[in-house]
Amino acid sequence: MAATGPRENAQILAHALYLIDSSTHAAGTALVVHPQWQGAGPRGSVRVTTRS
Repeated sequence: MAATGPRENAQILAHALYLIDSSTHAAGTALVVHPQWQGAGPRGSVRVTTRS
């Protein structure tokens, strides 16, 4: 997930997902970017978090 703004009122800019199918060992990815930020770049104000 990528977000901008203060933590209390952050705006989500993008979200990514990575999945593995354990039966076929196939992997898939998805990335969704908010329309307002598509092609705009982070402009130096993005907070990126990862979770496992």
